[in-house]
Amino acid sequence: MTDRPGTGPSPTAEETTGGGDPLFRHDQDAVAPDAPAPRDPVRRAACVAHLTEFLGDAYTVLTERVSTGIQLDLLVFRPTEAVPHVTIVTAGMSDLPMNTPPGLRGDRLELMLGVPAAWPGIDPLDADLLADPTSYWPIRLLKDLARIPSTYDSFLTWGHTVVDDESALFPPGSPYSGAIVGPPVGYPADLMRAQTPVGEVEVLAVFPLTPEEMAYKVAVPGGGDALLDRLMDARVRAVVQHNRPSAVPGPPPWSVHLLMTGTPRHLGDVLDQAVPNRAAVFAEDRLLEGVVPVDDEDAVRLRLFRGQLRAAQLADDAASSPQREAVLPAVETHRSVVTLTPEKEGDGSPVMAVMALVAMLAERSDIAAVWLPHQRHVTTAGQFAEDLDGAAVVTYRVHPTEVPEGQAVITRGFAALGGREVMFSDPDRSHERLTTRLQGALASTGDDGDRVPRAGQRLRYVSSRYELVEDSHPLTREPVLAMVRPRSRGRGLFGRG
Repeated sequence: MTDRPGTGPSPTAEETTGGGDPLFRHDQDAVAPDAPAPRDPVRRAACVAHLTEFLGDAYTVLTERVSTGIQLDLLVFRPTEAVPHVTIVTAGMSDLPMNTPPGLRGDRLELMLGVPAAWPGIDPLDADLLADPTSYWPIRLLKDLARIPSTYDSFLTWGHTVVDDESALFPPGSPYSGAIVGPPVGYPADLMRAQTPVGEVEVLAVFPLTPEEMAYKVAVPGGGDALLDRLMDARVRAVVQHNRPSAVPGPPPWSVHLLMTGTPRHLGDVLDQAVPNRAAVFAEDRLLEGVVPVDDEDAVRLRLFRGQLRAAQLADDAASSPQREAVLPAVETHRSVVTLTPEKEGDGSPVMAVMALVAMLAERSDIAAVWLPHQRHVTTAGQFAEDLDGAAVVTYRVHPTEVPEGQAVITRGFAALGGREVMFSDPDRSHERLTTRLQGALASTGDDGDRVPRAGQRLRYVSSRYELVEDSHPLTREPVLAMVRPRSRGRGLFGRG
């Protein structure tokens, strides 16, 4: 780390989200000096002149009594006929360059946020009312985010989210749990680019996010862009809305990722062979996200991410895959990802609808691998097709697991469908034999493995009879269903069956 942002090595992410996006932690290693950097009067004056073109010239400057890192002011623009709400914009964040990674445009940024007219303490300005956290939080949100680059030798850009882990950004009872940086929706597009004599300054908006939106963002590849698309589809503007509904119901219950060797321009390029009619619709608007109806009841949502997944789980799942020699190079070299998720939850037809479309797309020559994270499984496109042709179960997969004694296996996939994973243990049987017996017993329900098992269910394998009972994994304490022999009195998790 360095004393001054922009002069040290670019920040690196040692962690990734579930969707494979880089995760930067800004909870330690602050580098901002106590004495703030000097103001940049030329850049500031040009930025203010740019803002007044769109927001009017009636504004108030809020200046900090004590500043650290940067001398941060806030410009509070009053409502106008063209902009009938208050707009708050930072001034001073761009005094210092951000430590932007190579290849990313722009290292000077200011942030903005709109609030409704007559917001207590802000319209009109009233220091006493602003002492109330329920009134002050939009100002605090902007100030805290604006200081991230200078405090942590880091950067902010389009699609970045900040999680309110310590309940510091929003007041108690707030419907929000984080925020995302994006375009100032509802304002003229030209507002985003402030040209100054010493270079361009980008002006981006801060959108408070609900817990469902935050969960969605970290669950899908390219989650920042995906969430911004959903916010814009829901007509969410860069103005705080009281009790606005979430733009997404939450993260998808599960997903399948197709790792591609090429970089399609839009979903039309992906579906051109499999679903040509839908491909034409996606191609017309160059959509990166869309829904494909499968029948009268089920539909599949697709999202194209032009980039490489960096999720640690992907690497782990690939390394433990039976096709590891083929899938490891795909993980290392893939250039884009198509994510498929069911539009509705369920353990029957929604599963089959997604898998049917995956099978159609897997015939493409540029699909290098198929990753099913809820099953902890990575396979080649060819092997996936062979599995389906051979009537392999697509709801779950069975993996070895550790227990205090003996051999044990556990399913992966049922938890994503709203159930519990099933564990089976026997000290005298190999993992291979345990897997065969567990799969055969689950198939005896008559649901062909497409339905989630439940506690109390009776199973059968050849001449052996079993039942499923609620239990927990002896090491991880994960809630599971244990497959055991029925007993009149008690039961034994590790008894022979």
